[in-house]
Amino acid sequence: MKIKPENKQENPPRKNGFVCPLDTKQVSLWIVFFLFVSYTFVLVIPVFKLWYIPFSIEVIAVFCFVFFTLRTTWIDPADFSVRYNNGERPQFKKTKDNPHVIKNLYCQICKINVDSRTKHCRNCNKCISTFDHHCDWLNTCVGKRNYRYFIGTLISAQIMIFVTFLLNLLVVIGLAVASRPMLVKLHPILDDAELAVIVISSIVAILLIVVILFVAQLFFFHLKLIKGKQTTYDYIIAKRKLKEQRAREAKENAEKRAEMNEAFEVCSEPGGLPEEEEILESLEEKQKRVKSATTVATISDVRMDDQGATDS
Repeated sequence: MKIKPENKQENPPRKNGFVCPLDTKQVSLWIVFFLFVSYTFVLVIPVFKLWYIPFSIEVIAVFCFVFFTLRTTWIDPADFSVRYNNGERPQFKKTKDNPHVIKNLYCQICKINVDSRTKHCRNCNKCISTFDHHCDWLNTCVGKRNYRYFIGTLISAQIMIFVTFLLNLLVVIGLAVASRPMLVKLHPILDDAELAVIVISSIVAILLIVVILFVAQLFFFHLKLIKGKQTTYDYIIAKRKLKEQRAREAKENAEKRAEMNEAFEVCSEPGGLPEEEEILESLEEKQKRVKSATTVATISDVRMDDQGATDS
């Protein structure tokens, strides 16, 4: 059970992702991981003739994933200035004059001075150094102190998922081929279970493809952020500002179009536009003014020339 948003600032900060309350996504991740890996080790790998090869590869892949995941979850990403205590934290009340927890680089809940990239996480109720995002799957924040292990989690997850997918796919193909060059012959008692293994492994392979695409998309997204020297938080804020700017521009354009339409309607009314004769008269007057100005300029030039000749 999660902490209610209105009560998050009143609770003590969570040191890492293993401190309760656990997130539903975090629990689901470990349950699905255990089921998929157990099925692969118990029913898939033993079917191979050279079972120790896929067994060794799967063990290494699983170990790397577990190591990086536990390491990312265990590390406390809080700012070094954060001090933990068992008492309740002060409750922050958002107002128009005081809309943010951090004001003038000072956190009003943690009671510490912070830098511009430190943010206060409501879920963990603490300031995170170089805050990137709060990961529900790990039940912890990702920041400067554990970001490299988070990237390691994404890489190891892709490798482990791909290996598990490949083993299940090979079993499906192998059981469908009569010769079965890669697989051992199942015990006669298990002959009736072949269809079940094919169906289950097919479902597992399809699900793993979806997971691979999701993790790969997340991994390349973070590579893009690293290249641009951004965090996920920076990206979201920049995208939000761009959206607000486009909304303002769209509103301004709509107002301009409304003004133009209103002016057009006024001009379209009887007497709104000047008559043709009035336009011609105004043009003739302008031409007369230009001619008179030209005549005056010519006369003045002649006088100046005459004066110059007299002086000489």
